[in-house]
Amino acid sequence: MSDKKKKPHFLDEYEGGEYLGNIWGWKFSFISLAVITLLSLYVLYRYSTQELPKEPTHQEPIPKKDIDE
Repeated sequence: MSDKKKKPHFLDEYEGGEYLGNIWGWKFSFISLAVITLLSLYVLYRYSTQELPKEPTHQEPIPKKDIDE
């Protein structure tokens, strides 16, 4: 087999910008997708079940103006 016909290593560049493939593997990609999905669901659950405060936690003091002006 000649050097031109040999398939290049996945880190080598292909001529013409050809797709190099998934270097991490599909198993890792699906595990990452599951982790992202579970964390997103947890954030959505916590956001929907949190209690809203009845009073604001911080209020700016309102300066009083003189009424006699």
